[in-house]
Amino acid sequence: KQLIIPVIRFESPVIFVERRPDNSLNILDFLTGKSVSDAKNNFSVLVYKISVTDAHIDFQDDTVTPIFTKQIDNLSLFLSLSLPAKAKFKLECEIPDDLLIRISSSGEYNITRKELTAKIIARDLSPKGFLSYYKNFGFSIPEGAIDALINLRLKDEFLNADLEAQ
Repeated sequence: KQLIIPVIRFESPVIFVERRPDNSLNILDFLTGKSVSDAKNNFSVLVYKISVTDAHIDFQDDTVTPIFTKQIDNLSLFLSLSLPAKAKFKLECEIPDDLLIRISSSGEYNITRKELTAKIIARDLSPKGFLSYYKNFGFSIPEGAIDALINLRLKDEFLNADLEAQ
């Protein structure tokens, strides 16, 4: 009474992602909705891998003023369940800006420890395109581009980040 799906593939989807004023994401409504099971039959579904290739995302963040919007192109995302208790991911994308920003990331979420670890590499990141996020700190970066390597660890609502940038 369990349906196991080895892989779900999405090719060239166009997705709208919104971060709402309460910090929730509209796309998570799909994941946190009612379970994909039939209570009458005790039927459940388990997906081992999700593959998204050549996606286009329109992102909107309603938590900042003015509202922040960006396009994300050529997104490839691979999610996989690594039994017994981990979910792994790999992501690559491009963000059109003054220069073409390239981002790649990989990591895993330990389900039992509720811990996320990730490595993020950003190339040609233009800080002025993200001014909405740091303008209240009293500084601005009017020009230039950043290449960065970030190692993240999120556990118990604490975020640790090691950053190398130039």
